[in-house]
Amino acid sequence: MVSEIGKFLRILRVSRDESAKTMAERFGVSSAYLSAVELGKRPMPSSWKDIIIREYNLNEKNQQKLQDAIKESLVSITINLSDMD
Repeated sequence: MVSEIGKFLRILRVSRDESAKTMAERFGVSSAYLSAVELGKRPMPSSWKDIIIREYNLNEKNQQKLQDAIKESLVSITINLSDMD
């Protein structure tokens, strides 16, 4: 399942006619790692936010969309251990 940050990255990539390989190179990772982030299998490294803003020259509106996508992509799991021995 594509994460919200994955949707944002794919839209950004396609709108700039850029391949996944080229985007991954901008982040210093493999295209497989980028794909894992897009699919929600890996969290987006926090360093990517600044790279995305700088490399893609995002305006304020798109910076807010990026921030919203990051926030929506955060996964939290709570495990109740109070009944465990």
